[in-house]
Amino acid sequence: MVIRTKEGLKIFYADMMKVYGTGYNAVLGRFSGLLNLFFTIATFLVVKEFNLGYIQTAGIFIIALTILMMLGYFYLKFDLLKAEAKSNFIEGPQQLEMYHRLQRIEAKLDKMEAKKDI
Repeated sequence: MVIRTKEGLKIFYADMMKVYGTGYNAVLGRFSGLLNLFFTIATFLVVKEFNLGYIQTAGIFIIALTILMMLGYFYLKFDLLKAEAKSNFIEGPQQLEMYHRLQRIEAKLDKMEAKKDI
């Protein structure tokens, strides 16, 4: 890919930052969160003086991951994610105002189309 213009350089840079941000935030961030959780569990076990082998430790981590997956499943199943997004949307006055404006515009467009059909 040859970048010949200043605009092409900007587009290339924007695409690279989007790919980098997705990789860093979505992939590495989630992996980092899992590592933090596992290290917290491991620290708890060390403090409580549980001397577990590698197999037992891996089993505990698999159980913890399974519990996390179940929590996520129920969070989605009971539409709690949708309720959270709706709550965030309602609390944002600018977004709510834009939504109401779009509804009014759509109503006016529907009236104009109805008049045009007559």
